[in-house]
Amino acid sequence: MKNTLKKALIIVAILGFMPLPVVAQPSVGMFGSDTLKVSVSASAGKFVPKIAEEVFEASVSAYSSTFDQTDRDPFTAANGNQVHAGMIACSRELPFGATVTMKFKSGEIFTGVCGDRMAKKFDHATNLSLPMPHLDIWMTSRAEAKNFGRKVATVSVRYSTD
Repeated sequence: MKNTLKKALIIVAILGFMPLPVVAQPSVGMFGSDTLKVSVSASAGKFVPKIAEEVFEASVSAYSSTFDQTDRDPFTAANGNQVHAGMIACSRELPFGATVTMKFKSGEIFTGVCGDRMAKKFDHATNLSLPMPHLDIWMTSRAEAKNFGRKVATVSVRYSTD
């Protein structure tokens, strides 16, 4: 399955139906996950991926809009929008707008949208020495973020490949 999907995407890219990805993509998914589902549509004999879904384990913590946890404009996310409840700081490997669902061992489920970026030292795309990918959930206050702590979750990420 892995090789078939890779070959199909390479053929499509060579034929010019979609650009080659800019970010290197290890193994199957962006985080090397064993699970990568791609929904496709057929049109005039061309198969073009539409939606991809990855599932992987990740470390999850929280942050708030304070100068020591962000840059010079703590209320503006990397995508240019204002921070909001449900916003997640993701690796540079994930596109803005990706839907991220986290299932914690406690049974709690959190769903949000990738709209901000991790600091490079915590980003799996730029720091492969990290033991696992890391995500940050935006919270309204520092106390709320500290109370959340650090947890491990099974993460499902869905994004458009158009």
